[in-house]
Amino acid sequence: MSASAGPPCIAFAHANSYPAASYAPLLDLLRAEREVIAFPRFGHDPRFPVTHRWPHLVDQYRQWLEQQGRGPYLLIGHSLGGFLSLMVAERAPELAAGVILLDSPIIGGWKAVLLGTVQRTPLVWKFSPARFAKVRRNHFPSLDEAFAHYRGKAVFRDFSDQALWHYVRAGTEPTPDATDGSLRLAFDRMEEARIYNGLPDHIPRVLKRLKAKRPDLPLALLYGTRSAEAKTVGLAHSRRFIPADRIIPVDGTHLFPLERPDATAAALAHLWAGA
Repeated sequence: MSASAGPPCIAFAHANSYPAASYAPLLDLLRAEREVIAFPRFGHDPRFPVTHRWPHLVDQYRQWLEQQGRGPYLLIGHSLGGFLSLMVAERAPELAAGVILLDSPIIGGWKAVLLGTVQRTPLVWKFSPARFAKVRRNHFPSLDEAFAHYRGKAVFRDFSDQALWHYVRAGTEPTPDATDGSLRLAFDRMEEARIYNGLPDHIPRVLKRLKAKRPDLPLALLYGTRSAEAKTVGLAHSRRFIPADRIIPVDGTHLFPLERPDATAAALAHLWAGA
């Protein structure tokens, strides 16, 4: 049962390597409308190792949601977080009041077959984003140095300074045993790489099982108009499971929830107003 008689609590799940605190501007906007909880940082717990298709991350998230005691939840997830939200809803449908994917397009057909095949070979390190994650800069003398480093990266080009500062503060932590105030990545880069290499190739099957268990469960997808990920995967398989009027573009890249929190919050409000 829900913890309140009002609208369901939002449970937010972050993207790979972007801890929940990175999304503070968006989460603050959502909290103006509803109760919101956000899982702090996936992985990084030896009880829930990162493996192919992320079954232990699903367990990590499901157990945390159960412990919060505020379900059923409107599960909203960005990229990694979207797929985890779907898999939690299928595994424990009583926890879900709805699922909204943020740039988590459904991978199916030959692309899913190819993904699964490559993941079983060393080629995964050549084609997966893990090849970049494992060599990411891992140490910074200060927050200002970290900000300057990321400000010059193309991937953060559309971040406001405010958004980038939220990411820098959430994405770094004091270097253990250091006395000089230096920082390291808060999201371990090899954990990030393992998450990329374990990307689920079976989401259509998950959705079929979810539809059988909860045929009335509302599903939606917001995708970035300039998202390379959405362009590569395509929307054909998403349209097989999600109504066309609940697949909505938002101006931005794959990182639009961080780039455009106002537009993202408005699109989400439009979705649940019509739910």
